Amino acid sequence: MKVLFFSPYPPYPPTFGGTVRIFNLMKQVARQHEVYSLCFVSPYDPPVDRSPLHEFVERHEEVSRPHPERKRLNQARSLLSRRSFQNIAHRTETMQRALDKMVAEEGIDVIVVEFSQMACFDFPDGPAIVIDEHNVEWDLLYREYLASPTSLRKLYQLTEYQKFRREEMQVLAKADVVTVTSPRDRELLLRHDPMLDIDVVENGVDVRFFRPAEGLAEPDTMVFTGTMHYHPNTQAARFFVEDILPRVHTEIPTARFIGAGGRVPPELEVLLDDTVHFTGYVEDIREWFHKASVLVVPLLVGGGTRFKVVEAMAVGKPVVSTRLGAEGIPATHGENIMYADDPNSFAAEVVDLLNEPERAAEMGRAGRRFVEEHFAWDVIGARMIDALEKAASSRGVA
Repeated sequence: MKVLFFSPYPPYPPTFGGTVRIFNLMKQVARQHEVYSLCFVSPYDPPVDRSPLHEFVERHEEVSRPHPERKRLNQARSLLSRRSFQNIAHRTETMQRALDKMVAEEGIDVIVVEFSQMACFDFPDGPAIVIDEHNVEWDLLYREYLASPTSLRKLYQLTEYQKFRREEMQVLAKADVVTVTSPRDRELLLRHDPMLDIDVVENGVDVRFFRPAEGLAEPDTMVFTGTMHYHPNTQAARFFVEDILPRVHTEIPTARFIGAGGRVPPELEVLLDDTVHFTGYVEDIREWFHKASVLVVPLLVGGGTRFKVVEAMAVGKPVVSTRLGAEGIPATHGENIMYADDPNSFAAEVVDLLNEPERAAEMGRAGRRFVEEHFAWDVIGARMIDALEKAASSRGVA
């Protein structure tokens, strides 16, 4: 089969959650089928060598996305429209023409639509459509609405959630197969539309790339990884530094927190001190996993499953997470992860692991075993290939 991955940004380099998933799924699918790639690219991104894609991708094309300064204009337009900002921001005639052209020229059998926002286009007749839901986007918007203080932003989030829930469920109903990253997301969507054909294809981890390394951990160091300018991660970092870290310091005054990845927004820059550090963009996130005594995931808002959790487990680190932060990951409290949802209990779990290095090491080893069994990319890739072949067979594609 010829499979086109249609995404909102380039799949290489795989430096954050969305790109990690797309890149590795493409790589796995390419073992059995021909893979093609079409994506948006920001006009402000520096040039990047994408040659590693050509090792397994037959054809890769990029279309310049609208300039970032149009974001506020598009948000204002969405307030006066039945269409959501998500829809207005992604749909362009240039991309529609590029999609039609590639499908026609290459004879594409299956289109994998990465993120439901990219399903706003008119898809040519013929190819099967698989929508890969990294998150249930309207659910993520609703959670952000609930977590926001009362303001004009909260009103905007409410209207955006209401519009995009309608749009997202409409496009999912047109897909031959929908893939989601967790059983929870599958159950949520089926409650709203029992007729959807949904397969769970979790987020995975490259267990050969993410491996334990002895002797690199720095004492009393808590690490949180992710794109720090992404709102749920910004909120999580603030929650940890403002509400949890002071409680850790009552027991371990020298304990320090590191937020690794992405740009550092102004609201996090003001938190910097001798025990709080943000790295900004990093070339290799493994360096910061290895520095950690404990990996913390203090997320209060989010969807899908978090790469940071399974990657930390793969490198043998103990993880303390809110239950939402590890949602969709069937880990066991006290065996391969520690759950805590309020500042006191979160700080207590972190302090216990920092003070009991042998117990922390055993939890790290248990996490590694858990990831090898459930989240290796070859395991995840096989599930994605099954979903694609099912979608193709529904259209009569061999």
